[in-house]
Amino acid sequence: MAKKGPKGTSNIIKINKGTYQPCRDKEEMRESVGENVDLECPEWLPERAKTIWRVKLENFNQSGLNISIYGDAFAHYCAIDAAIREIYENGDVPPMAMVAQHRIWAAEFFDTPASSHVKKPSQGPEKEKGFASL
Repeated sequence: MAKKGPKGTSNIIKINKGTYQPCRDKEEMRESVGENVDLECPEWLPERAKTIWRVKLENFNQSGLNISIYGDAFAHYCAIDAAIREIYENGDVPPMAMVAQHRIWAAEFFDTPASSHVKKPSQGPEKEKGFASL
């Protein structure tokens, strides 16, 4: 029996890399109205996590990253970030599993130093012309 191929790449990752092709789209994308304005901070988050939510959301808005459909995951990312900061402030070291999970969430939301090197798709008029520009 043959081996399965690699797991598919998410459309949000393809868009940020500049390799997204609508003709090959298999998942439905929902565009946000404006800059993640439809995201609301959950009430269950602690105050520190709500502050982190606002700061990170402002950073995402400035960078043009649309995370509007990932609100629940973003809330968990902010909660674990707040918990790790609190543990460090108390002079303790967080469990490695917690740090590893935080790194996974950070990578998912392009919130790592390596994420700043992701190429964004061109928005120029040449892209609209297609073969007519040749």
